[in-house]
This record gives sequence, structure tokens and C-alpha cells, in this order.
Amino acid sequence: MMERLRDDEHQLLRNSKGTIRELRELREILSNEQSRYEQALFNEKRRREDLEQSMQGSFRSVTQEHVLVNEARKYLEKGRSANERLRHQLEEARALVDSNTALLRDEEVRLRQEKAAHESNIHRAYEELERQWTQIQVERSVLDLQQQAHRFRNFFPEAPSVTSVPSCQSSPSTCSTVPTDAHISTPGSHPSTPRTSDLPRFMQHTEIVRESAAPGVPPSFLVQESAHQPFMPLGAPQSQPYRGPVQFSVSEEYYRASGGGEHGYSPGPPES
Repeated sequence: MMERLRDDEHQLLRNSKGTIRELRELREILSNEQSRYEQALFNEKRRREDLEQSMQGSFRSVTQEHVLVNEARKYLEKGRSANERLRHQLEEARALVDSNTALLRDEEVRLRQEKAAHESNIHRAYEELERQWTQIQVERSVLDLQQQAHRFRNFFPEAPSVTSVPSCQSSPSTCSTVPTDAHISTPGSHPSTPRTSDLPRFMQHTEIVRESAAPGVPPSFLVQESAHQPFMPLGAPQSQPYRGPVQFSVSEEYYRASGGGEHGYSPGPPES
């Protein structure tokens, strides 16, 4: 029995020694695991610190970017407000330009109408002036012709009404026919009236017809007085009836010698 107990004790001792060895091995394993855990924990802690630092850097950069984005957004909002104001100003300026353009077009139309009316008035005024000038020239020519007729009457006192050259009947282009009125008195019929009193009154409705067309040939004139206002010289007697135009002819040699081609009418002989 005792031996059996001893054997059990020895067995227990051997078992305990094995258990102690196992415990030591387990302790070593636990210490190794603890060391590895601590190393892993340290590494994890460092990684976490690095991650926190990187996250803080990222957060700072994101914060800075957010600040920059906010500033850019504010700047863009200010620029958009300025662009809106500028757009409104441009729209107002465009509306003003359109209204001014419409006003300018209306003013241009009005000015063109006024210009057309002014040109029409000027044209009518020029036509009236030309008509009056033509009438004055005609009346002046008639007055000159009457003066020439009076001078011819003074130069040829024996001619009662008409003095003609036979060569003018055969060749009308070599002579000049100057009409005068039968009311022009001959020299000596009114001795108390000066020569200036025989000048004709202001003529109206007088026609001058140029008959000769050859250059260098004195023209022929036909003076036809109007039936409404017959020619009456200042000194002519009122009792004599109107007997129509009186014509007389002048040779081409005398016409050229007297320089009549420069005046456009047939001159008379020089005054005595």
C-alpha cells in the first residue's frame, strides 16, 4: 500500500514537473505573444499617429481649400453681380441706342422731306427768276430794237414806214430785219419832246423769232406785240391807230461793220 502511495506521489511529482515545464513553456509563449502584441500595438499606435497626422494635414488642406473655394465663390458672386449690373447697363444703353436710332431715322426722313421741299422751292424760284430774266432780256432786246428803229428813222427821215434793200429779198440770210411799231414818230414830228421821251414803255407778251440759222449771218427779228397790251411809246400821240409791226432791213456789211454780232441784235447806224 505504501509503495503504491509512493508510486502515486512519484507519478504526481513527475506530472507536476511536466506541468511546471508546460507552465514555463506557456509562460514563455505568453511572454512572446505579449511582446508581439506590444510590438503590434506599438506599430498600430504609430500607424494611428501617422494616420492622424495625415488626416490632420488633409483636414488642414481641405480647410484651406474650403476657405479658398469660399473666397473664390465670393469673388465669383461679386463678379456675377458686376456682370448683372453691366448687363443691365448694356440693355439700357441698347434701348437708348435703339430709341436714338429711331429718332435719327425720323429726323433723317424729316430732313429729307424738308430738303426735297426746299429744293422744290429753289427750283421754282430759279424757274421764276429765269422766266423773269428771259422776259427782261426780251424786253431789253425789244427796247434796243425800238431804239435802233428810232435811230434809223433819224438817219432816214424820208422813209414813211419801211426801208428795204432789194438784195434782202433774194438772200434773206445776208440781211437783218428789225421790227418797230408804227406809233414811233419820225424826227421833227414832236420837236418839243426830247429823244429819251420816245423810249417805249415796259413791254409784255413780246415774241422774238430768230429766222437766220447760218453762222456769222445777222439774225432777223420779228416783234409781235400782244393784243392785250399794245406798245405805246411815251411821246407817241394817242389818236393814231395801231397798224401792226413795221419792218426794215440792213445789209450784212453794215451789220458787221457796226459790230452788231457781239450783241445779238441788229444795230442801227451811228447817231448823228
